[in-house]
Amino acid sequence: MKKIMIVDDEAAVTTQMEARLENMGYDVTQSASSGSEAIEFARRFHPDAVLMDIVMPSRVDGINATRKINKEMDIPVIFMTAYADDKTVKRAIGTNPYGYIVKPFHEKGVKASIEVALHKKRMEQRLAEKDKQLNQSERMLRLITENMNDMVRLIDANGKKLYVSPSHKRVLGYDPEERLGRSVFEWVHPDDMEKVQRAFAEAVAGLTPGMVEYRVRHAEGHYVWLETTGNFVHDENGQNTVGVLNSRDITAHKQAEEEVQYYQEHIKLINQILRHDLTNDLVVIQSALNLYLESPEEEYLDEIFSRSGKCIELINRMRELESFLSRHSELKMYDMKDAIDETIKNYPFIDFKVKGRAHQVMADDSLVSVIDNIVRNAVIHGKADRITITTGKERDMCEVRIADNGTGIPDDIKANIFEEGFMHGDTGHTGIGLHIVEKAMESYGGYAWVEDNEPKGAVIVLRFRRVK
Repeated sequence: MKKIMIVDDEAAVTTQMEARLENMGYDVTQSASSGSEAIEFARRFHPDAVLMDIVMPSRVDGINATRKINKEMDIPVIFMTAYADDKTVKRAIGTNPYGYIVKPFHEKGVKASIEVALHKKRMEQRLAEKDKQLNQSERMLRLITENMNDMVRLIDANGKKLYVSPSHKRVLGYDPEERLGRSVFEWVHPDDMEKVQRAFAEAVAGLTPGMVEYRVRHAEGHYVWLETTGNFVHDENGQNTVGVLNSRDITAHKQAEEEVQYYQEHIKLINQILRHDLTNDLVVIQSALNLYLESPEEEYLDEIFSRSGKCIELINRMRELESFLSRHSELKMYDMKDAIDETIKNYPFIDFKVKGRAHQVMADDSLVSVIDNIVRNAVIHGKADRITITTGKERDMCEVRIADNGTGIPDDIKANIFEEGFMHGDTGHTGIGLHIVEKAMESYGGYAWVEDNEPKGAVIVLRFRRVK
């Protein structure tokens, strides 16, 4: 049974209304004769609805009392009035009443007004509960997106960002507010733009959403690899409303893939070199053995020992390359003078000259091997007996020039000497040493090239990142 409170300063009206309400099946909890009393009784009895006379001869009239009840207790109020001027009506409307009952009362009208007010209140409470649940869900969703590593974006059909999760700051270095209203295609690497636009068009068309991997420029200028999936929400007419994109940083994964591919390619190279060079030497050794068995001359043994030594040397060089490829140490500062001095110790029979000021460079433990490979190449392939190493500064790089007096490098192979598997000289072997040099310089952030020496020989030029 719903509890109703009556507020009217006329006792006869109150008595008549009480009887009618009880006949309608309502419980009249209390009747008040003033606005102040209405507020007090509402606090005490908590009725389901209040029938409030608008005009009452006191400082707290029905309108003032309604404002107080709405603010403190949120109880639906229905105004009762016989007449009111325009000013009073405007004041009453400002309280958002749940209905009006005009005196003299009609029982059907009173019941209808009360039921409408109670129903309206129930609907408001349900909507408020749904809003509360939605707000709770929204808070939970926001909490999830604010703390997840993946980036979430809401976009329109033109690719403009409507929402950007805080994780953009962690992944790409941009404040989310900077990205709002900006195109989803901004900062995409030019080489990846076509496939990103194609994936976006498929999502807009409602096709099965796929996954696209692409690069985006970080706030600091470098590029980050992202893996993104997306889909558009469509209305009942099939029109796009909003797109949802989810992206995660896969830079480390892509780098690992590249390292694996790099290592696999060079393991393949090692196998090719071993098959080629070792097969050649073994064929020569076998032929020399056959000849020695037929005619045991010492020159055949010399050939066998020579070729066997070359096989051992080649295997050691392959081990050196494999060790270099499998090592992924961080670069650190090295003194170029120390690397040069360490290399010179290995060639006491070579006339070395070291000129210029050595600098500290960014490298790893393969630095001595880099210098040694160049010197070894000049001695073995170029037949050099004098080598001059000149160090100096070229802008922000440290330049090292290793010049020999050997046979030099023909013009037609200069462009290929750093490639995997090049062959030069009368040894008949693949020059793997300079390939190691090239790969090491790439990892150092430097580069290498070859020049002619005057009056004869070759110059290998290395440029390292210099420590300022």
